[in-house]
Amino acid sequence: MADWADDGNIDDYEPDNNPGEITVSIPTAFQDRSTAILDPDRNVYTVSMSLDTGSSFDMTVGSSSPGIKIVYAGGPSAQKNNWLVCEPKTTTRISSGSDYTFSIKEDYTGLFPRATVRVYDVLSGMENILYVDAVAVPQPLTTTQPEKAPNGTSDNPNSFDVTTATATLYRITNSQAQVSFLCPDNMEVVGKPGWIDVSDVVKNGTKNTYTLTLNDRDVVLPSTTSNTRTVETTDNAVIFANSKNKEKLRIPIAIVLKDAPMTPLFTALGGSNNSYAGPTESNLGKITMSVASGNTCTVPVTSMDGVTVEFDFGSNPEWLTSEVKTTGTSAGSNQQSVIFKLVNANLPNAKDVTVTLKNKIGGADRKFVISPNVGNYSLTKVDSSSPAADQLSGTDITLYKLGGSKDSYIKLNATYWGGSTLTSSNTSALKVETVSSSGNDITYKLTALAVNDNVKLTLASRVDPGKTQEYSVVIKEFAAPTLNQTSATINTVKNNGGSTTVKVTALDGYGYKVKTAPSSYYVSYTISGNDYTLTSVRPGSTKIVFCNKMDETKTADFSVTINTSVLYEGKAVWYYNGYYIAPEDASSSTSWNSSLTSTYCSNKSGASWRVPSSSDACTIYNVALGSSATADNTAVNFLKNIFTGSEYWTTTGSDGGSGPAYIIHTSNGKIYNSDSNIYKLRIRCVTR
Repeated sequence: MADWADDGNIDDYEPDNNPGEITVSIPTAFQDRSTAILDPDRNVYTVSMSLDTGSSFDMTVGSSSPGIKIVYAGGPSAQKNNWLVCEPKTTTRISSGSDYTFSIKEDYTGLFPRATVRVYDVLSGMENILYVDAVAVPQPLTTTQPEKAPNGTSDNPNSFDVTTATATLYRITNSQAQVSFLCPDNMEVVGKPGWIDVSDVVKNGTKNTYTLTLNDRDVVLPSTTSNTRTVETTDNAVIFANSKNKEKLRIPIAIVLKDAPMTPLFTALGGSNNSYAGPTESNLGKITMSVASGNTCTVPVTSMDGVTVEFDFGSNPEWLTSEVKTTGTSAGSNQQSVIFKLVNANLPNAKDVTVTLKNKIGGADRKFVISPNVGNYSLTKVDSSSPAADQLSGTDITLYKLGGSKDSYIKLNATYWGGSTLTSSNTSALKVETVSSSGNDITYKLTALAVNDNVKLTLASRVDPGKTQEYSVVIKEFAAPTLNQTSATINTVKNNGGSTTVKVTALDGYGYKVKTAPSSYYVSYTISGNDYTLTSVRPGSTKIVFCNKMDETKTADFSVTINTSVLYEGKAVWYYNGYYIAPEDASSSTSWNSSLTSTYCSNKSGASWRVPSSSDACTIYNVALGSSATADNTAVNFLKNIFTGSEYWTTTGSDGGSGPAYIIHTSNGKIYNSDSNIYKLRIRCVTR
């Protein structure tokens, strides 16, 4: 008993007596996992005992009453690790020896220090030694996985199935799973695929924990390898081994890779005029997105833990932004809508942008392109300074420049998704300015500054300036009407050159009008079609001004002068049969007397006016004196328009001047005396 210490280390022990020969045998089922080796020089067995379920070995002692004591290496504190059980073996044979079976303590989870079995004969005091080392295929243990995925925020979806010895890793960047083993000895990794990294072991007693890390998220796996304890291939498995027997004491951990999918749906993009073309071998998928004001584009996405959005605009304007909205969640699934919105201020020169939907949990991302779509343009006339003349026809624009300081313009409404620009090739002739802007519609005002027949107008997309449409602009002036004469002279005798007619012609088809009428003090005028007849009223000068209906500055003047040879109170007179006849009555109701001329006519201006005598009246009417005379119907008919009353006094009395005065009877053109001078008749002045 005093030959070794209680720490179980008896390598230097040399027994000086013999309690009986020891024989160790391994059951057939474990002969490939457990061994018993005899040191012949020392006559000491060392058993390397498998820890697999059911493992045991038998010992036969050549003594009928041996004592057995098991001591564990590590000193007094290690004796609690009593993992080895020794039980007598029932036998029917007659023998002076004893049989025992050694097995592993049921449900033992502690350490497995070396066990020293001391066998001694209680009668003779002789003793022998047996060493037992626990060795085994590492046994997988239920392993708690890291709480979070490598991104630090998502729940870790990976798992380790101890029953099937299978680690399931999702295809996420640096995806990790932990696997733990029960092994009393040191362990080694003896095989693994290149796309898996295995950490250094973390030991806690007999518990060995490794971290498996997927170093190639997108690896293409070879054929699937089934998981058996004897698997040799490392295509899809990590092989762990007990260091004591790396060739036999192995366990493969099968690696199953699962996708961490992120699935965008491009069939329901929402918004307006958005479309999608799938990817090809050389091109990413492409969303063509309308840049119409306020348009959006929505891509529904399903993933394990959501997505974020990254844009690659290069050096181009950042014309797009995004908003991610969660629409639903379920176990291992997150439904979201990625809403793309226009940044209106940045739309000019917008180009294709590469969009990356980043798989939050670390799975494969999805890239595609969003291309701005400016649509088709339209340009329409909305207003102008000369609505009937200013025209937009196809790509031809006609604009009339008005005279004077009047604003000469045409307003055009341009529609382009994302807006437009409009530029003039000659700003000295045509000025372009923006009047209003609303969404995709911009109203431009084109102002004519100078007549020009070769101005180019370019309408361009604000988003894609290379997309243009050119218009030809002709700036014209309206033409003044033409006259068949520009001036005329009218005599004061109303029925002999007392009127004149001017014919007006419009040149450009837009008509004319009277801008300034002649003074009614001097002439009156009548209109018949394009003929304007001016009739003298009194001597003097006046004019009638005609202008283009569209532009009052384009004028034509007709001047008229009324002669001043014979006038009646400044008014034009009639002339017939050698007499000038006043254009109006001097009195409409008066009795006859010998002073009619001095009273009514000699005081009238313009000539020596008098009341006609009976001789004057007969000459004017071309008729003989007396009621029986034959009338001149031509004179009667003409003079009816001058002598508007029915009877007029003459200055001549009948019967040598003592009888009633002669009267002009305008209805029949006869001159004969009345029966009384007291009648109230009219007075008309004449002169020669």
